Amino acid sequence: ADLVPLAFVYLFVFRLFGLYQQGLIFTQRNINCFRNIGSWLLIWIVIKIFYPVLVTLILRFSGASDSLSIIVTISSVELNRLLIGLVIYAIGWVMAEANKRQHEQELVI
Repeated sequence: ADLVPLAFVYLFVFRLFGLYQQGLIFTQRNINCFRNIGSWLLIWIVIKIFYPVLVTLILRFSGASDSLSIIVTISSVELNRLLIGLVIYAIGWVMAEANKRQHEQELVI
């Protein structure tokens, strides 16, 4: 169940290190990689939390089962991924600001 989101995270990490290998550090492509990694980690957490609730509601409304209870659980793994996703997304935001400042600095004579 965790394979697809993890594959996307690894894809963006490999792309990011490929850009670093080319000597591209503060580019828009790097910023997009950081934002994509952070976004995928955050989306992954939302899916992990609300997917069981959604399946339970579908089963209840379809009449397949009336006895299923709705349970929302958040484990330490989800909290760690949430924190890591927020930090990576913040790094992308800081890099975007640095890129913007660099472009402004290049315009100043």
